[in-house]
Amino acid sequence: MVTSPVYTTENECQDCYKCVRHCPVKAIRIVNGKASVIPEACVACGECVKVCPAHAKKIRSDLARLKELVASGAKLYASIAPSFAGYFKGVTIGQIAAALKTAGFAGVSETAHGAESVSAHVAKLLQETDSPLVISSACPAAVDMVRKYLPGYAAFISPLPSPVRAHCRLIKEQYGHESKVVFFGPCAAKKNESDAHPDELALGRVLTALEQMRPAEREPAAARAILERMMRHDRIEFVIGTKVNESHQDPNVPQDLELRRSVVKRIAAALEKNYRKKVTVDYY
Repeated sequence: MVTSPVYTTENECQDCYKCVRHCPVKAIRIVNGKASVIPEACVACGECVKVCPAHAKKIRSDLARLKELVASGAKLYASIAPSFAGYFKGVTIGQIAAALKTAGFAGVSETAHGAESVSAHVAKLLQETDSPLVISSACPAAVDMVRKYLPGYAAFISPLPSPVRAHCRLIKEQYGHESKVVFFGPCAAKKNESDAHPDELALGRVLTALEQMRPAEREPAAARAILERMMRHDRIEFVIGTKVNESHQDPNVPQDLELRRSVVKRIAAALEKNYRKKVTVDYY
């Protein structure tokens, strides 16, 4: 069972060590030739997820926990990060609210309401404090980084809750302390916040959890034709070339057959599991 917000899918790791080079806190070590996240050292900034070319670094899904909450009959409220507008272009907060209510949520609110409350208290704190430094508590990744790697500055972290925790408190005050709040946003570190404060934040979900609510986009004609052809047949064979035309190969791009193999294996696995197709993969 995955407990860390960020983890490695070992069978997809291609040993490129790019995540090791980019991790700002060096929270990745090599175990049996694979780059593994060190949970107690990780601050869940998500940098390794972003740079991994094989998509072997993952953010913990928590979808099963969300389904359990919905099935339990608990009074669920969604806290939606303002960044939803960048993820779902043309989709309004009203449309997202309608979709979540259909899914079983009692209500939907924007995390920005919590941010407004925190901002007002920060202004008052800055007027009253004689501290030479105040570090914002808004970002759980930054707070964890200070506490773990810059402990000398930990005393300067603002005592105020983060915007999402402030929003959770507002929701519970308005709709009852038995309410459960699920945060939807792009930040993996919110999962650490949820794990540490389950009484306030029941669950943190990355915005991809709302993918099914995004209006269908038109696929390119070629991609749509390939997909339609695969859906018409029960047996599918992938034939993958292993050679590179050097005259076309960008010298700055690594010739990584393993990346191609990884992509094809993931497509094949999805076809077999979700569509009961018989798939074979040949290389030449």
